[in-house]
Amino acid sequence: WELVGPIHAGEVTPSQAVEASLHRIIERDGQINAFCYIDADGARARAAQLTEAIKKDPAAARRLPLCGVPLGVKDLEDAAGMPTAYGSELWAKQPAVATEDSVQVGRLIRAGCIVIGKTNTPCLGYVAVTKSIPFGATANPHDTSRSAGGSSGGSAAAVTARMLQLATASDGGGSIRIPAALCGIFGLK
Repeated sequence: WELVGPIHAGEVTPSQAVEASLHRIIERDGQINAFCYIDADGARARAAQLTEAIKKDPAAARRLPLCGVPLGVKDLEDAAGMPTAYGSELWAKQPAVATEDSVQVGRLIRAGCIVIGKTNTPCLGYVAVTKSIPFGATANPHDTSRSAGGSSGGSAAAVTARMLQLATASDGGGSIRIPAALCGIFGLK
């Protein structure tokens, strides 16, 4: 399931990685509900740029440690060009479209990640279950009758279900530790 090595070796292109991620989202997210927003066109465009740059200069991929890695962004932080609703009914009705990336997202993009979309979170990341009025509940990929936890449950569920290889999260009171534990993956605080 490693992705960076095959991209660096030229065995897989960023475009292929993004298409595989989007295919898996179509296949699994209907049951899990990990995403509240997907920018397939933007992800494909960024992947095509990286793929073309690598064709011109094969060493370009190795200069980006996370070249072509599909990334989910928790809906509590900004990704340029995407809405941020904070899991809130109020903001979901008229979400602000981010004009720039959060610091964390910007760093991951500069390392080569490709943002696929925004992952579900409870309103303002306030509770330990990922369930919001505008976007619904996120299920645990291992047993969809159970919760993925929260507040980074959308991110944990998306990675666990292999819709993404990497997702952002936050943690002030267990917001990544709880979903990581419930989904059987690891999260970094």
